[in-house]
Amino acid sequence: MQLTIKKKNTKVAEMTTRVNDLQSDVQAAQMGSAGLQSQVSNLEKRLEEQKEASRKIEEAAKKNAEETEKVRQKTLEMQGFLRTLFTEKFASGLPPDLQQ
Repeated sequence: MQLTIKKKNTKVAEMTTRVNDLQSDVQAAQMGSAGLQSQVSNLEKRLEEQKEASRKIEEAAKKNAEETEKVRQKTLEMQGFLRTLFTEKFASGLPPDLQQ
């Protein structure tokens, strides 16, 4: 009878140890999962920040291109004005210091 009780107690102890081991494994997996979820969340946040930074850079580049085009147009207008001015001024054939 005592032998049967010892065997049952040993089996219960082994089962309890196994259950405790499995619970530890589950807890470790849950902690690992929580850590991975945190990493994913951080990566998603960084991705959104980089998307926003990229959007701002694209806006700045577009604005820069628009401003460059305006300067180019003004330069062309100025060149045209100067061409016209010099053409009129020097077309008469008089030296520049004698023209009015």
